[in-house]
Amino acid sequence: MPKESIVTNVEHKPIDFEAILLLTISKLKSHHSFEQTGTLLFEDKTLSGYLILMKELLNIFIETNDYERFIAFGENTQLLHELFFENLFYSPERTQNSNSVKCLHKESRV
Repeated sequence: MPKESIVTNVEHKPIDFEAILLLTISKLKSHHSFEQTGTLLFEDKTLSGYLILMKELLNIFIETNDYERFIAFGENTQLLHELFFENLFYSPERTQNSNSVKCLHKESRV
């Protein structure tokens, strides 16, 4: 026999993964990592959390959208630039932060 729900009149709305992904990318872009060259004792768990969340949301976005929409999304958000040149690989010509990239600790670079 099915259990009765205690909650009544609950409206079930679909989850807008794209909006959550956009918010996550925005938070990642504005996050100032405390990881610094020479002091890599602790990873920036917030930075790692944003990257993990973004990875999971991107997987959902890729599965639910076509290739052209994904490419347009990446271009509009400058996602590849953010991941590669602001978080992982320092390039004097492309990295906006003159000091370093955000992901310096081995755990945040995984």
